[in-house]
Amino acid sequence: VLTYVEDFDEDEVKDLKKDGYDFGSATIYVNGAEIDGLDDVDKLAGRDYKGTAIELYADEDDDKDISRIVVLQGYLAQVTDMDDEDVTMDNPWLNDNDEAVPFTVEDNSKDDDDWFDRLSKRYDVDDYFVIFIEAADVNDGNDVLAVSDVETVSGTVKTVKITDDMKHGYNGSFTLDGTKYTLASGYNNVEINAGDEYDFFLDENGFVIGAKAADDEVNVDDYIFVKQVGESGFDTIA
Repeated sequence: VLTYVEDFDEDEVKDLKKDGYDFGSATIYVNGAEIDGLDDVDKLAGRDYKGTAIELYADEDDDKDISRIVVLQGYLAQVTDMDDEDVTMDNPWLNDNDEAVPFTVEDNSKDDDDWFDRLSKRYDVDDYFVIFIEAADVNDGNDVLAVSDVETVSGTVKTVKITDDMKHGYNGSFTLDGTKYTLASGYNNVEINAGDEYDFFLDENGFVIGAKAADDEVNVDDYIFVKQVGESGFDTIA
């Protein structure tokens, strides 16, 4: 298995092909699901991923014949409500009517270790974490696959080197207290400005998966939301 959490891009795929890797029979899965239009490695590598785990699995009879590509894409979530029956979270997704949609996990009373139980034991209201949803899409009521904790760093941003385009999204890095931080591909797209104070949320690989202004509550209107998975990765719309 070859695993990447950064630098899986067009140049890397070209180098792999030069080294004899064959992607002709590879099936791509995004958070456990095949995605319409994302059917070859060149489309996948059209975006330079940061923090998104990409795993290449070879055929058991040929370690350079890649048969399966697994993309693990997480997004920042925040618990907004919790009771004895469900846990509700804010997520950077839109529904088919371009409206922000909270994501709710209900308790399955017949299962004492379902995702309601896991989330309610692990997090409290207002907590942030990274959530992995089936197909990286909540529109169809897809299942939770995994969660991971975030690390929070806070302070005044010193320098910013960020670009924003349809191919790579809101992408780049900034410095805070002398340390350089790189935005994850799943970053929640809160605009970052030099001289402003923020709380930043780091994923398990140290990439910035989300942010909020230090003196403000995050408002869903501040996000550029994830609409759906596109041919070159994850499309965003304003």
